[in-house]
Amino acid sequence: MHIINTFLFGQDGEYSQAAIFDLIKSHFSGDESAEFSEEEQPFGLSPKLRIEFSDYWILISVIQDESIKESINNIQEITKQELETTLSPQCEVRTFFAPDENSEFDHIAIDMYQFLEGLPNSLVYDDNHEKIISKCI
Repeated sequence: MHIINTFLFGQDGEYSQAAIFDLIKSHFSGDESAEFSEEEQPFGLSPKLRIEFSDYWILISVIQDESIKESINNIQEITKQELETTLSPQCEVRTFFAPDENSEFDHIAIDMYQFLEGLPNSLVYDDNHEKIISKCI
């Protein structure tokens, strides 16, 4: 499994889980093989958006608590890069990609990467490779 963390920066209340899920659903709405569902989580945690493509899936969660600041600090320590911005972190979009040993679904993963990189006021971090992919803040 591969994980990409996307941090969205802006003004308080600028992002909501529903709005982010709607953006993602709209992005993939032209793909007839995409099936969307929301997975309820235990202990009152926010649901996750699941996108199924036949034998492949992407799972997205939106985190909107104080832990995102800690995650950003960890990224700065790992990458040795300072993230200078006047905007405050509003949420983290954590994207899990299903294993794809034969690279049959690379086009879907690339499409999702490009979507995340195109979000305004964002920082896209590759958790597996410990590197910043895109910084638009």
